[in-house]
Amino acid sequence: MTAPVTAQPVFAPVGGHGNLTTSALGAELGLVARVWSVELRAGGGAHWIRGQADMTYLVNPTLFPGRTSDVSFTYSAVVPGVFAAIQFADLVLPGGSRLRFGVEARHYFETDVEFVELRRTLTFPNNSFTALFGWELPWTHSR
Repeated sequence: MTAPVTAQPVFAPVGGHGNLTTSALGAELGLVARVWSVELRAGGGAHWIRGQADMTYLVNPTLFPGRTSDVSFTYSAVVPGVFAAIQFADLVLPGGSRLRFGVEARHYFETDVEFVELRRTLTFPNNSFTALFGWELPWTHSR
């Protein structure tokens, strides 16, 4: 996930642009309720987030007109998160496979990351809404 930020380095004039890139890997526990071909899911867990703030800023425009500099700052943290989803799996195909589709909402807590180098605290995107589409293959057990 990438979000734009305003670059404001400590030892340079204000200006420029940047991106905050975030990746997450988590472990979650939850509940599933099945009603006919509909699954309702909800739960929570911990996510390790890792990413970087990339920025491009002007280098003293008086001495070096039009010159820019690029710099990156990395971060990582463990944050709690919750999710809720609804999925449908009623479209059975020949051979027993099924098409699945649904939607999921997700929220992360404590998503502020302080960058001393930028003189600010940034918040990575803490809400997401996802549409899911998948193909479920049949599982056969042989002895």
